[in-house]
Amino acid sequence: MLSRFEKELSIPDNVFVVQGGITDRQKDVIVKKYYMNTNTTQTFIDIANIYGITINIRQYYSRATFPVTFPMVFAPNRNIIEIEFTNSASGTFPLPFPIPFKTESDINKIKRIYAKIKPANSIIVYKG
Repeated sequence: MLSRFEKELSIPDNVFVVQGGITDRQKDVIVKKYYMNTNTTQTFIDIANIYGITINIRQYYSRATFPVTFPMVFAPNRNIIEIEFTNSASGTFPLPFPIPFKTESDINKIKRIYAKIKPANSIIVYKG
């Protein structure tokens, strides 16, 4: 059944690869089916939570600064999405039980997903 969903959603692709256990593959199917067509702040948070990672997001808009320097360069203003990877919720013990040992592959996968779903006029800046 899982392989049928993967085939319908064209997994593997340049973001998702078929590796790991069944739960990892199920997470990939859920993210591709329900989250790859939207790009709200809550979508970014939900995708990270599916993989067991907590993030903080700050969005802002880059504008021209004054005083103006010459020659003036008119570059498009960009929305900036600042993402910080954290693994603790405020007011709770920082590690859930049982303690999951996350690898860099989860974070790298999340970064590939974010690069694919981010708005065209936005830049993602990673902190932490």
